[in-house]
Amino acid sequence: EELRRMKSLGFRPDVTTYNTVIDAFGESPAFREGLRMMKVMEEDGVRPDGVTFNTAMELCRRNREIALALELYGQSLSRGIKPSLVTFNVLLNIRERLGDGAGALRLLGEMRSCRIRPDENSYNFTIGAFANRGDVDGAFKIVDEMTRRGLTHNELTHTNCMKAFHVCKDCDGALKFLDALQTRSASTLSAQTFCYSISACSSRGNWKRALRLLDAMKRQPRSSSGTQPSAACYTAAITACGNAGEATTALNLLDEMLVLQLNPTTPTLNACITACARDPSHRHAALPTLRRMPALGLTPDLRSFNAVLLACQRAARWRAAVSLLGAMRRAGLSPDIVSFNSVIAACAAAGEWRWALRVLRLMKGGVWGVRPDVVSYNSAIFAVGRGGEWGVALGLLKEMEGEGVRPDVGSYYSCMQVCLAAGKNEEALRLRGMMDKRRRLKPGRRTPGRGAPAQRTTVRRAPGKQ
Repeated sequence: EELRRMKSLGFRPDVTTYNTVIDAFGESPAFREGLRMMKVMEEDGVRPDGVTFNTAMELCRRNREIALALELYGQSLSRGIKPSLVTFNVLLNIRERLGDGAGALRLLGEMRSCRIRPDENSYNFTIGAFANRGDVDGAFKIVDEMTRRGLTHNELTHTNCMKAFHVCKDCDGALKFLDALQTRSASTLSAQTFCYSISACSSRGNWKRALRLLDAMKRQPRSSSGTQPSAACYTAAITACGNAGEATTALNLLDEMLVLQLNPTTPTLNACITACARDPSHRHAALPTLRRMPALGLTPDLRSFNAVLLACQRAARWRAAVSLLGAMRRAGLSPDIVSFNSVIAACAAAGEWRWALRVLRLMKGGVWGVRPDVVSYNSAIFAVGRGGEWGVALGLLKEMEGEGVRPDVGSYYSCMQVCLAAGKNEEALRLRGMMDKRRRLKPGRRTPGRGAPAQRTTVRRAPGKQ
């Protein structure tokens, strides 16, 4: 609007004016209007310069239009515009987002060939490119190069290095690096650096170490800028507890967040639900935790529901599992194969084989856009097996092949168990032969089925046969 007003008053915008207008669009849905200004300025007889292209490329980068940014870079070269430090830093930032460490290294080489000295940002973007792929060695080689060239490691350097440990879940490496930073650095480490270190310890066996890191942040003086735990730090710690099935600790951390007026996110609640699902003493708390989400201003997603369904499956709460399918549809979500398989498994665990078959038939109907897989059928076979329905189990095995679902060892094993329990030994022997032929398994090999307890089933050779 200001540009139009200038023109109406007789002022002629110059290249600086247009560059300012392009930059003003920032991370906006209308950013393409900013790019259109390049065409408008040329129509007005104003030639785009290096700043114009750099600004337009940065605009594309912010809006995740990577291909368009690279296209603009090619156009600038074709017009004879020499790339500057800013140009290369935008390109390096793109490589960071793509996790392309090798491409970032090539750009650093191009900068030197153009006699442009990389700055701290150039190296930090390159470190970030390696970090996004979890390449710790690649990231620290760039850190060493920074040191050799006399550049200072700043907070972004530390954060990107810690991110590399976070991506590859290297808890030991993250803790050693954090200790080294706290020993060497006089400045206070950022919450993001701590957050990545906590997240690096989110695997099941390291949840206590993640909590110790969170506690270390809490003990920092509140006057220290950026060291108090953020919502992301709490989420990382809750995720570690969720992976370990430590529901009590996860729910306590959630309450602590709310007391500190830190806003939990959907992943925060999902981690709490996962913790409940994996903790036998808290599986009953998974559904109430899901119901807390709207009051916290959060919308449950597919992971939220699937985590609750996992809890229902493990607690054999088949009615709750079946009702959640309808709740997902009402929430505008489409249950996936994991959702349906959890419901069938919940019915199987509760001995409700008729409901297991109903859910399987619901999948076959195609209305929900999900077709049964081998896990679906195996759970249904196990369900009817618990009901002693050996004929139905064999029918499901035959149905699998007709539906193009290849039976696995678990499919045959579950059917064999049902037949043996019903005294149908000849049928069990026939199934064992089919299984051995299909899988080329030697008779007598241990063949545990999915959803069935692992046992040894041995079929003896007939006398005289080798």
